[in-house]
Amino acid sequence: MGAALRQTQVHFFRDEEELLAAMEEDKSGGLNGYYIVPGDQDFDPDSLAKENENAWNDYAGGTITEERQGAEADGWTDMRAWAFTKGEVPYQAELYRAERLSDLNGLRDGPSWDVSWLEEHYDTRPGTCVYQTETDMETGKLTYESFIGGFEGEDGVSFNVECSWFYQYEMEKDRYELADGVHYVTADGVTVAITTWTTASGQQRFDASVYSGHMAWYMQGAGLELEEIQTLADHMGLAALCEYA
Repeated sequence: MGAALRQTQVHFFRDEEELLAAMEEDKSGGLNGYYIVPGDQDFDPDSLAKENENAWNDYAGGTITEERQGAEADGWTDMRAWAFTKGEVPYQAELYRAERLSDLNGLRDGPSWDVSWLEEHYDTRPGTCVYQTETDMETGKLTYESFIGGFEGEDGVSFNVECSWFYQYEMEKDRYELADGVHYVTADGVTVAITTWTTASGQQRFDASVYSGHMAWYMQGAGLELEEIQTLADHMGLAALCEYA
């Protein structure tokens, strides 16, 4: 018998009263809040590169402690380390940039993220591919790491994908969302929560998410139909990223 996949359950509700009632009934510690889909906000494909550049130049108000250029064998192009504090606790952050998301795979001490199909079918947006870590310097323990990248296709298609690990806590057992969403089971057996909606300007937006143990995977963007989002999820190698009991 194989190991059981650990996944947070995402519950969709169209009515806020029903959502709150369901949260109240949940006795398993699932009172973890919800969010309302921001229907009047368009997806901005330029925002990720701007956010990455801001973090590269000023990470949490910290101080640069190291800078390196990547060699051809490394894949990544450059890195920058920062010393900063959370409260009174000293932390170190490391940021690595690359031309493609797949060029960052060798940095994580764990299963790599197979984005070969994604990169074959969509173009990478410049300045969007970053691998990031945070380490508690008092304990020497890695507390956070993430991969993020931005992609685009024809007819205005644009989206970001991100996979993050939060090692100081696990994802909650249940999430409650006030949204018109669906659950899609990928070819490798992972349940993806997908929400689609139209903004006030007429942009077709979407969010997709997976929560498993310490891991959170997100995809958000605009211009994709539901079937295309499902196809992308099928080719993300999500089962290798999830945690098992």
